[in-house]
Amino acid sequence: MSRRSRGSMCDGLPPSTQSWLLTTALLLCTGMSWAQRAVTLQQGPLYRTVGSHISIWCRVSGYQGPSQQEFLWSVYRPSSPERELQMVSTADSYYAYPIYSERVHSGDIYVERLAGDHTLLHIRQLQEMDAGEYKCYTPGTDTPYYGTYSGRVNLRVIPDTLEVRIFPQALQKTEGDPLQLFCYVSTTSSQHTHLSVTWLLTSENETQILSMSRDFVLIPGPSYTERFTDGGLKLEKLMKTVFRLSIQALQTSDQGQISCRASEWIQDPDGTWTDIKRKESEETKLVVSSGK
Repeated sequence: MSRRSRGSMCDGLPPSTQSWLLTTALLLCTGMSWAQRAVTLQQGPLYRTVGSHISIWCRVSGYQGPSQQEFLWSVYRPSSPERELQMVSTADSYYAYPIYSERVHSGDIYVERLAGDHTLLHIRQLQEMDAGEYKCYTPGTDTPYYGTYSGRVNLRVIPDTLEVRIFPQALQKTEGDPLQLFCYVSTTSSQHTHLSVTWLLTSENETQILSMSRDFVLIPGPSYTERFTDGGLKLEKLMKTVFRLSIQALQTSDQGQISCRASEWIQDPDGTWTDIKRKESEETKLVVSSGK
């Protein structure tokens, strides 16, 4: 009586599939395995203002092949969400569609390498047309193809509503005199944003007098730390939009052009606070004569 031969579990499968399964089994039996490629992008959605600079990071891990991977960026606009528009690439300087090629070659749009497998997409001057879903694709260098080769993040471009102004004037003061200046800062952004304010003195160089952070922390400039600690220098928020700088006793070193700088901040989904707009007011010219 002859023994009946048993069929293989691979019987009936195409030869290429049988070969792949056998190779996989061999790797597992010998303690080896393939890494799974994964592309990770900055978490969105991201909100940025018209005219601001944005950087979006993208990295790839679990890959085989060279340590320097290539990155291809494209965008899907809200008006045509199914149409992919090629923007910029680390592999091909002519990758961009005509609508983006001039901005790429001028350096307004570019990719910065932080490492072989980690890059930043930069757009220096955001336009309304830049809103959309951004795709970061990494061409495969793995055998066999296994894992994720692209990722996406949504960018929303919102209007710039930040306003900063002071009443510009020319002041003649004497050493020891007090000084009060007012800065008016406002925004009507549709998103939840915070404001920070910095008073600046410009003579030969630009010097920070006193800042109020987005969390209402007061930070004096290096030349003003002692007066701030002694209570001779203050920055107060009056009402919703008015920031008052008070110097109890002027010194001749305070002479120069004084201005107010405001920054608007937004919190991204990953918890990071990002400066999305910065503007500076007009200047007040201050002359401080010696009291001797």
